[in-house]
Amino acid sequence: MEADESRGTSAARRTRKLPPWSSLNPDLTRLLALSDGIFAFAMTLLVLGLIVPAGLGSKSDIAAYLGSLWPAFLAYLLGFFVIFLYWRQHGLLFRYIVSYDWTVANLNVLFLLFVAIMPFMTILLAAAGQALLVVWLYAALQVAAGGTLLALWTYASHARRHLDPTIPEPWVAFVARAQMVGPILFAASMPLALWNPYACEAVWFAGLPVIAMYRYRARHEPAAEVVS
Repeated sequence: MEADESRGTSAARRTRKLPPWSSLNPDLTRLLALSDGIFAFAMTLLVLGLIVPAGLGSKSDIAAYLGSLWPAFLAYLLGFFVIFLYWRQHGLLFRYIVSYDWTVANLNVLFLLFVAIMPFMTILLAAAGQALLVVWLYAALQVAAGGTLLALWTYASHARRHLDPTIPEPWVAFVARAQMVGPILFAASMPLALWNPYACEAVWFAGLPVIAMYRYRARHEPAAEVVS
């Protein structure tokens, strides 16, 4: 107990010694609080795409409306799980990042900008998912978001500038590979939209379990056994 208090006091002293013009910050609390707030808000806003029109009365009207709602509902599911996967990937990065500077903060805010606009793009996709431009815009948004997250990790892990120094190199490489899967998937799906926009969207849905399976299989690799 005394040792824990001593470490806390030492950390507080180190924090106070940082000059006001220093961009280094060993306290991630506010950065992560902002991030989790944006994630929660974006996931909540997705439901605005499921609009109930006024005047629904008879059972036949309700059944017809629900039948016409399936594109919006599928877009809602896609958007919800995409944002959830980004939340999980973001948490994976900050499991090992122990400090940040303005570059990390700015990259994180840029990533959150992309997350915040995802509800709008998801609703647009539900309304005009057959339009080539809309499909490309949605895919490009995911490539930009995933690429920004990868850039954040690349910067933070370079020369271990913001990482826990005890992290093994295979862990660092695993996290980097994990950030690449999503952008590669969405970028590779974009040419399919020239043939059929719905085929492109089908690839996105199929890719969600692929991303999950990547992490599952990695747990059984000798180099990543300790990464969970």
